[in-house]
Amino acid sequence: MKSAAGLDTAIRERKENADMKNRNLKYGGVAVALTAAFIAIVVVVNVIFTALSAKFNWYTDLTSAGIYSISDGFKSVLDSLVADTDENTTVNVVLMSEEDRFASSSTEAGYVYKTLKQVEAYCDKIRVKGINSVREKEEISRYQLTEYDTVYTNDVVFELADKDGKPILTAPTKKYQLSAFFKKNSEKKVIGYDAEARILSAVAQILNKSEKPVAYYITGHGEPTLAEASAWEELFNTAGYEIREINLALEDFPVTENENRNNDIILINAPVFDLLSPTAEDLGLVNEKAKIDKFLKKNFGHLIVTEGASTTHLPVLNGLLSEWGITMSGSVSDPTHSASASGGVSVMADSSQTTENVPKQIVERAVGSNSTAHVVFNSPRAMTVDSSGLSLVGGLGSQGVFPLLLSYSTAVTRISDEKTNTGNAILAAIGMADWDLNDDGNISYVLALGTTDFLSYGSSANESIMYSVLELMWTSRATFGDIQYKSFDSNSLSSTTAQANVWTIVFVAALPLAVAVVGITVWIRRRHS
Repeated sequence: MKSAAGLDTAIRERKENADMKNRNLKYGGVAVALTAAFIAIVVVVNVIFTALSAKFNWYTDLTSAGIYSISDGFKSVLDSLVADTDENTTVNVVLMSEEDRFASSSTEAGYVYKTLKQVEAYCDKIRVKGINSVREKEEISRYQLTEYDTVYTNDVVFELADKDGKPILTAPTKKYQLSAFFKKNSEKKVIGYDAEARILSAVAQILNKSEKPVAYYITGHGEPTLAEASAWEELFNTAGYEIREINLALEDFPVTENENRNNDIILINAPVFDLLSPTAEDLGLVNEKAKIDKFLKKNFGHLIVTEGASTTHLPVLNGLLSEWGITMSGSVSDPTHSASASGGVSVMADSSQTTENVPKQIVERAVGSNSTAHVVFNSPRAMTVDSSGLSLVGGLGSQGVFPLLLSYSTAVTRISDEKTNTGNAILAAIGMADWDLNDDGNISYVLALGTTDFLSYGSSANESIMYSVLELMWTSRATFGDIQYKSFDSNSLSSTTAQANVWTIVFVAALPLAVAVVGITVWIRRRHS
């Protein structure tokens, strides 16, 4: 039996232990509370500053190329572009999504937004705003060249505005996809940031401070006059082109041999007679084909050709197309899918048959998912494509040819009086040549349309298709002195597979296990202390 003194000692020890536990709990609880409060404060402050930095561009550019900063060269060129601009004139940069969506993006949209906000802060002639292109259908309608023209949430539009930022509706706009602000290599991998040159090009165009690309309308072969082809003239004018008639038998293209004219286009529309060929030189005549070849291969221009079922055999012109892998074939009819009440004359294209990369981009840009958007070919002729037939001598890069628009499978192609084919007929095709894999501004496109009046159907999606094609062809931006794209940092830490596995084990298993062991050890020691 314990003595009274021993009992008092035991009671006292138990009380001291209880007091110690209470103190530990109290201090531990306070520590946990303070830690939680500190973490909460850090999180809240981080959220606030992240939002403010996004709104006011509070950040430090640590990239070696200055990707997140506008250069002094850019500022100098921009100053010169707006120097003599009317005080009542400004430029709106309209994002097809709310600014918050662009600001919070860590992808291409975020890059472009940061740059545009810096430009806005630097130049009082530039305003950036965002709209919800999904909800605000009426507002974005002015950025659609046709009823079928598609506006995507990542698009960026430059437009002329008054001093209050109100758009001048009679002035042209320039719409870009986000990809236009980035530089790609021959494998279409993004290697740099080209926003400065792209922005300057757009501002120069909107303020009418840059040279317009040219659409050369070829004459001298029985083609309709430009006045008779007013739909083409209107199309090019609306798209921002200058259109010029040119007779290659009498004059040359007004460009130097190695001048880059990658935005310029040749249009050969419904010719009746053939181009003058190499054999014409023997007769003292001009070789028109050679002039076109030089324009495509040396000046990196583009070509559009229209031929229909009634077009006579044109061996020189068709020989030129065959060098791009395109061969003209017989007439096409399709009573099942016709835009004509009489059936068979006007053939509808089945856009779902367009699967190749470049053509698919054109079609999706033109009609999106609109199932009612029909592309119509009046009295069409079919064509075939064959990549193995490409013979573009002098091409240093890649070449290809693709079907752009095909008929429905119910179409009938008359090859000759004795032979017909039933099935999908190619009604439009596009060939391309990347003349220099190191420069994405040296790509030429050749478009063949199997009808001579492609723009005659106002209720069809034909115009949308052509605007989408022109957007593809008008790819290169203007050149402004020494303003070049900014290369993305390529420094990286490389390791073998074995090394990677070791580091994976260390960080995923070993370190967490070590922390757990230490924690358990400390817990056990404290529990028994």
